[in-house]
Amino acid sequence: MLLTTALLSLSLTTAAPAPTYYEEESASVAWFDGPLDKAIAQAREEKKMLFVYFWRNGSDYCAKLYQETIVKPEVAKNLGDFISFSANHSTVPGAKLVERFGIRTLPTMLFLDPEGNPEDSIAGFIPHEDFIGELARIKRGENTMSDLEAKLTKVKKNTEDDYDLRFRLAGKHQELGNQDKHDNILVAIREADPKGSTPSGARAHLWEAQSEVTRPADGDSDGGSKSDSDGADDGNKDGGYSDGDGGAPGPESWNLDPLYTHAKRMKLGEARFEAWNSIGNFEARRGEMGASCKGFQTAAQYVPKEQAINWTQGIAQFIMDQEGEWTTSKDRKFVLTLAKTSSDMAGALDPQSDECHEILGNQEHSSFVAYKLATLGSAYRFNGKQKQAVKFLEKAVALAPSDELREKLAVYKGEM
Repeated sequence: MLLTTALLSLSLTTAAPAPTYYEEESASVAWFDGPLDKAIAQAREEKKMLFVYFWRNGSDYCAKLYQETIVKPEVAKNLGDFISFSANHSTVPGAKLVERFGIRTLPTMLFLDPEGNPEDSIAGFIPHEDFIGELARIKRGENTMSDLEAKLTKVKKNTEDDYDLRFRLAGKHQELGNQDKHDNILVAIREADPKGSTPSGARAHLWEAQSEVTRPADGDSDGGSKSDSDGADDGNKDGGYSDGDGGAPGPESWNLDPLYTHAKRMKLGEARFEAWNSIGNFEARRGEMGASCKGFQTAAQYVPKEQAINWTQGIAQFIMDQEGEWTTSKDRKFVLTLAKTSSDMAGALDPQSDECHEILGNQEHSSFVAYKLATLGSAYRFNGKQKQAVKFLEKAVALAPSDELREKLAVYKGEM
């Protein structure tokens, strides 16, 4: 299994102290006191998985994850089913573990099986309610590394199911720092599905197009394989470590021709959506907001129904946040259309339905609808329609009277 040979040499690596952002809270999680190899030995004996928390001193993201998620009583209770180990990158032993496991962002939570083999990971911040669900999934062995490998042996080769499992397995390898295995799997998918005629085949080709855009001249780059993690420190001077960017060119020098070529040759609606959505994001990252908006406008024609309710709001808000001289009346109307779509879909959801529960998770329906209405109000304001902006903000406040929404309503009224 993955990285087993590396684990044989961990006997000299001692445990980092338990995080102590709040001293009284550190006792809520039973952090293992000793080196990782002994923690693995205990996990093997007790037939438990290991939870390894990678963090560093002075990181606001690490503090946020620790305070708002890890030490919550219900989370700490669920972590009792794991052997919990703290790896502080700010210490020599912790830094060695970061390098050994290929950790690229902090915080990262790594899960090992009782033999010390990596099974899953979560990078960046995650709310405690969602983390409890992830702990349950990982404990069940669902969509973990070994689960995906086992499922692959049971499907017919070179079918849509096969490509889907292989693509998900590639993603798991990337999460766990095995970039070469990730890349090799995607190469095999592209060779088996050269036209991208299946969803995962198309994604494998999209990844290659993204890589071509960001790959440096010598070709030695992660390219499009790098994932951005919310609420995490990536490899920079502040983080104190490098994620192997390989001198990739900056966004200002990107040539997006490979992405446009890929988007134009895709036939599946879902593949077209993902390609044009990627173009919208890449154009925004290089500061071309006009082109970015056009990419999102094309993507909107193909957005899958299950993604539309949140994607439309997210893109509307993103464009409004980038407001500048580049915006045209067409762009502003597009934002309003997106916000209306999101608000209408949210209002039509049956709070008791499985669909609603799947979309909202632990969020209250009234709060969910309120923030869609608030975005719609902002979109009207973006279009210079102040009365409608106030109208929908008032509806949002009536559903979810938060300080944030009240303050925004006061600002909008003050502008009339």
